[in-house]
Amino acid sequence: MNIHELKQVLMERAVPAHYYHLEEKGNDDQRVCLKQKEGKWIVCYMERGVAFDVAVLETESDACHEMLRRLLK
Repeated sequence: MNIHELKQVLMERAVPAHYYHLEEKGNDDQRVCLKQKEGKWIVCYMERGVAFDVAVLETESDACHEMLRRLLK
């Protein structure tokens, strides 16, 4: 799964867009975020500029699956 496919799944499952932030510019506060940094993929919850529950993953696919797991639980 890649970010484009993840976006499709989130739309199909009617997950509100204000619950997540996918490597886009804009507000990531109080959202589950997916970011790429230094060759790694990071999934975390951002609040007031602080990352919580951080998962560092090796592949985009792993990160997308982790993001989906968090948003659908």
